Amino acid sequence: MDMSTGSHQTTIKVGDTVQWNWTGGPHSTTAGSCTGNGGYYGGDTCTGSGQWDSGSHSAPYQYSQKFTQPGSYKYYCEIHGSAMMGTVVVNPE
Repeated sequence: MDMSTGSHQTTIKVGDTVQWNWTGGPHSTTAGSCTGNGGYYGGDTCTGSGQWDSGSHSAPYQYSQKFTQPGSYKYYCEIHGSAMMGTVVVNPE
């Protein structure tokens, strides 16, 4: 969740960096998407896109990703699947 907007979408410009901050955990930020309704700890089918993967870490932890191309980038937590998904929307400069 984007703490500044309170939504599951973060909108930035090309060249900006998004930073994820673990306040509890473990969690990950993994580019890709999940289908299913398993939610926390299983039952989903998640597919990474290979664009980024923080790996699973416990809090406190921070991970940053710079976005150099416009587009819509979905991500999920590899531990919590469809219960924790979001999108980074990257607009041209």
